[in-house]
Amino acid sequence: MYDTKTSKGVGILISKDGKDVLIDWSLLEVPWKQDEEMEAMLARNYPFREAKEKILNSFLFEVAAPEKGK
Repeated sequence: MYDTKTSKGVGILISKDGKDVLIDWSLLEVPWKQDEEMEAMLARNYPFREAKEKILNSFLFEVAAPEKGK
């Protein structure tokens, strides 16, 4: 979220509880702002792949024609 200067994202936490693997998702909505401490940490150690953005038209919706007389 910081790299792309976006205010919305999805957070994920993966943990293990005995034999079970737990996956928790969370919608994050935080206003973006410049953070000098974050800039310094990312300059020293950047653990992520380069952030990229593109639009995907991935949903198709079929709309039924209205019934006659209604």
